[in-house]
Amino acid sequence: MTTLETTPPVALIEAASDVFVPDFLIIGVQKAGTTALADMLGQHDRIFASNPKEPEFWHVWRNPGTRRLTHTVSDYATETYSDPENYSRLFAKAEPGQRTFEASVHYFASDQARTNIASLAKKPKVIVCLRDPAKRAYSGYWFARKVGDEALQSFEEALASEGARRAEGLSIIYGYRDNGFYADRIRAWRDTVGAENVMVLVFEEFIRNPEVLRAVYDFIGVPAPEEIILPMSNLSGTLSKEGMFLRRLVNRHNYGKKGLMSFVPHAIRLGVLQKIKKGMLKVAESTVTRNPPMTDEQHRKLLQEYAEDIAATSALVGRDLTQFWRAKTPA
Repeated sequence: MTTLETTPPVALIEAASDVFVPDFLIIGVQKAGTTALADMLGQHDRIFASNPKEPEFWHVWRNPGTRRLTHTVSDYATETYSDPENYSRLFAKAEPGQRTFEASVHYFASDQARTNIASLAKKPKVIVCLRDPAKRAYSGYWFARKVGDEALQSFEEALASEGARRAEGLSIIYGYRDNGFYADRIRAWRDTVGAENVMVLVFEEFIRNPEVLRAVYDFIGVPAPEEIILPMSNLSGTLSKEGMFLRRLVNRHNYGKKGLMSFVPHAIRLGVLQKIKKGMLKVAESTVTRNPPMTDEQHRKLLQEYAEDIAATSALVGRDLTQFWRAKTPA
């Protein structure tokens, strides 16, 4: 893992006063339910989500060397939102009193993101969703394959190429193995924004019982809805174009939807919207193309590499994460 830095250059401190700072950030990790969480929070009438979800500003600001193997839609964020003025426009339509946020999943592993945020007088709260690091790595590889960012034809080949890619200065998206080492990064983010401003969630827990996410609303500082419904998040496959459109129509901030909901009494508005959304997302979910499954042997071998870090992460968050992250077959 690369050395973690938290001391910002003087130039960044001077420039930071002109940057819009959201109230909170979902900083990762990739393929750990961040889209579902962002979609769920974005439905709350006292929360404003950026569109796009992942502007990547805090990672790419003053970090022009970041690049990918191929040019996908992801590069659009790098080119457009490296400018503080353009980034600020993402939140221009937020209403007074709304909590603002965005959800760029590579911030968690990005030294540059922490360096930029460390330069701020007002620092955002951060939420990080963790997932079994071996399964997260495998899912991240297949996601990169399907969006055209990954040219290597096997997961093992991609893992073996991480060191060379890092030396070439390629994007952190290719750190499939490295991005699953959580403990040092949790410590670094706590040092950057304050331990009280970091919330750690466990995907395997909240995907089974969304009610545990009620604490997120308290952390953000808004009232929780009566029922917590977590939208589908496409974790193990890729949505069709039709499914993606339907999911965005249901989940994303949209003023037509807001206008229609204004006719529903405020006291029941969130509940009505959640029930409509739940039905429509079932239709979208039916369009998912599933990834080839990770073998038990792949999972076991990779988990062995993470064993020490899982123990350290468990100690940091005060929970035994091996209850969620364990191999099916013995070593």
